[in-house]
Amino acid sequence: MDRFIKTARPIAMAAGPLAVASIIAEFSAGNSPEALASTTGIIAAVLALSAVIALLIGLIALHARQADHIPGPGLTGFILATVGAVMTAGGVWSAVFVVPGLAEVAPHVLETGIPSVMAGFVFSYALLGLGGLLYGIATLRGGLMASGSSILLIVGGVICLAPLPARYFLLAIAISLIAIRLRPATPARTVTVTS
Repeated sequence: MDRFIKTARPIAMAAGPLAVASIIAEFSAGNSPEALASTTGIIAAVLALSAVIALLIGLIALHARQADHIPGPGLTGFILATVGAVMTAGGVWSAVFVVPGLAEVAPHVLETGIPSVMAGFVFSYALLGLGGLLYGIATLRGGLMASGSSILLIVGGVICLAPLPARYFLLAIAISLIAIRLRPATPARTVTVTS
């Protein structure tokens, strides 16, 4: 697991900056069907997808580091957050690959929305938010990570439950801040006795 943590750390550190960049690109592109299918709109979606993937990798690395030190509900939070992040990534994936096509052939669908798709987004973000909240509490109680970053994970989970655009961004920033200090467990030194 130490090798995974070392590899995942720089990816997880990128989650927050990618999320912020995606928000900036999204606001500069606009929200019309044409804007969503524009180069800037697609760039915003690619940045958002990258941010969610980095967030997911960061969650896994964080759990690999602290799994033995967090209270029982932490595992439930980790599982919920992981499943929510996977489902959210699937939703953001559609913004990269489905939305541009819909903007060309059925722009009215993007304006009105599809109820089942909207329900899927709400459910995905609810899982991610609830998982982030529970896992943040467990991380804070576990005491291995900085309390400020753990609190930001909790707040990010709550924000993820709100009907806001790019509502995962605070979770991504929390994962980035945690990843800065995320290090593999220090292996125990072995003492060799020679006679």
